[in-house]
Order: sequence, then C-alpha cells, then structure tokens
Amino acid sequence: MREITIQVPLGFSNVLNNQIRQAASAAIQSTLIASKAKWEQIAQQKLTTTRIDYLLGLNADDSLEFPDMFTGIIRLRGKWPNMLEEGFPAFDMKKGFQRSDRAKRKKNGGWYLTIPLRHRTPGTTGSAVGGAAMPMDIYARARALRANTERLTGTEQKYPPGVSWTGYQHKSGIYEGMVRKERFYDKVAQSHYMTFRRVSDKSDPMSWWHPGFEGVHAVNQVAKFAEDTLERVFRDYIKRFMG
Repeated sequence: MREITIQVPLGFSNVLNNQIRQAASAAIQSTLIASKAKWEQIAQQKLTTTRIDYLLGLNADDSLEFPDMFTGIIRLRGKWPNMLEEGFPAFDMKKGFQRSDRAKRKKNGGWYLTIPLRHRTPGTTGSAVGGAAMPMDIYARARALRANTERLTGTEQKYPPGVSWTGYQHKSGIYEGMVRKERFYDKVAQSHYMTFRRVSDKSDPMSWWHPGFEGVHAVNQVAKFAEDTLERVFRDYIKRFMG
C-alpha cells in the first residue's frame, strides 16, 4: 500500500481561532480531492491496458480518508496496483499459467492452457484492449468471417511469425487463426476478434516472458503537488472565511 498524507502542523492547529480552523479543514479536503484527481491523471497518461486495475486501487472504499479535521490521506490499495506504481522486473509468465484454475492437467504430470488474445480494430480507443490495432487489410478479411466458426488463414506471407524480445521465434503469425466472436448486447450484435495460443510444460523456456514494467511512480509527484496546493488553497480559504 502507498499513501500520501497532508496535514496542518501539530501544535499549530491548537492556537487557531474557529474561523481559521474551518479554513484549514476545508483546505485539507479540497487539496486531497485535487491531489487524487492529479494521481488519476498521471495514471491515465502512463497506463493503457492496466489503467483500470490501477484506478480501482486508487478508488477503493477507504482510499480517501480524513482521520481528523486537520489530516487527509490518499491510499493506493492492492498488490497489483502497487506493483504498477513501483514497477517490476521481467518474469516468466508460464509459472503463473501453470497455477491457473483453467490449466488442464495431464496424466503424466504435465499441463497446458489456452490463452485468448483480443485484437483492436482500426480506429478504436480505450484501455480494454492494448497493443497496436490490426491493419485494415486484416480487418477487412476478419469482418467477413462467419462468426464463432470460421478462422482467418493465409496471413503469414505478409505478417510472418515474429521474434520476441527474449529471442524466441514465434510459431504462428500474430493474425493467423483469428476468429470473429459475435455477442448481442440489448439485441444489438457486436463483434470482437480473437486469436488463441497454447502454453504448456513443453513450451520453449524463452517463450511467454513478460518484459517487466518501469512503474508509474506517481506518489512523489502527487505528494509535491499536494504540498503546493495546500499552501495556496489554505491562503484562499483564510481570505474567504475571514472576509
């Protein structure tokens, strides 16, 4: 858990008259709300597919707290949001896949898991699906697929299997085998596009590695913003309450 605390200095609050005490309390609340918005803005700028996970940690039930009238606290909750904040090194995703409840177990002690990969369509925005949008020629062919049954083939001449950052040579092109999934929302059909890849105990040791993440590192930036904001807002509230 990461948190930012702002407060009027201890001892100082004891000598404040009632109007200034009210101004100080209002300044604390305004500063904390503004600082939380600043924190969310930084996350929006630095994250894409994991943005929602991070923001959920910043919007937990007790993420904003006022223990007393002169103290305010913002908290980032959850292991994963805090990993995104601090950053983490590269790691082998196969170890996590092996522990998945969806992994199929073999009689010989082995295992395998099918990984669904969703592809963005051209022109789409948002954080639900990451990565580059599929090319227009692929999209045109994918849209013509029979929903949930037909697979896209013959893509590898133009889009051959790539090589990962670890040096692993992929066995299939990124768009090969794509299917069009169709679902109905309020009686309106919506399509999304998927490929599926298999990972198992037989997978190449250099496959399925996450490259790591440098981290958002918003805490220090937001803490400085909170200090500067409190000083300015406190003065404004004093003028308002004393005027």
